[in-house]
Amino acid sequence: MIHPMRIAILADICANEIALDAVLARVAELHVDTCWFIGDLFCGGPDPIAVVDQIRALNAGEQCLLNGLDAWVLSGNMFGVSFGSRECALWSRSQLRPRIWDRVSRLRWRWLCERAFQGRNGDCRMLAHTLVTPNLGMGDADSLAQEFALVEHGAFVGTCGHPALYFEKSFSSNDVVEDTPVRIKGRRFLAHPGSVGRLSGRDPRACFAVYDGENITWHRVSYDTRETARRIRLIPERWKFGWMAEALEGRAPWSARDDGQPGEP
Repeated sequence: MIHPMRIAILADICANEIALDAVLARVAELHVDTCWFIGDLFCGGPDPIAVVDQIRALNAGEQCLLNGLDAWVLSGNMFGVSFGSRECALWSRSQLRPRIWDRVSRLRWRWLCERAFQGRNGDCRMLAHTLVTPNLGMGDADSLAQEFALVEHGAFVGTCGHPALYFEKSFSSNDVVEDTPVRIKGRRFLAHPGSVGRLSGRDPRACFAVYDGENITWHRVSYDTRETARRIRLIPERWKFGWMAEALEGRAPWSARDDGQPGEP
């Protein structure tokens, strides 16, 4: 009997090494065949180098995608970027940029610059960001219609923070229940795997999805959010994204927003 390939899909790691460690430990327990990393990888948290090196060690290669925030870190072009996102990106860039006499940093930077913004696994597209508009993350019907027009079968979209599942023509988010498979075989879909490294909504746990060609299952994993917050506070330039530490400690409201800053609870 041929078993379908099981794929773990991780997004919004946001330079949060502790969250990534916890998720990868859970992924190993689920016996998946491979992982995809789809955007918001190394900006917003205290561990950009550790996160990139861990993904590289997994030989993700073509299965590691970058989004716009990641691209800002690499390019240094912050035109039109909000203050909070700009300061986070500049700090991450200062950590990741290659040093002339450091071969490891040069190899790491070159590997990052070779990553793409979208990929494909069979007939399913993997996108580090939406094809048309960021309003997809809010379930806007017009945006969803435009997105579905560009998707042949299904797609996973990163950087939207919260877990969600949309089917063609319904344009309303279907219930995503933890550890409960949702059958998508034969239906066109758009799915958000959730966020590994940042808080989305009121649930502090990391979130990711597993896809087997017929079903999608969302999983959540607890991790030491206070230790991540402590690491942020150790950064001399922590004022640039101290709001993330406060959110992780439960002292500031958080909702998924495009500019990477706290929103309304």
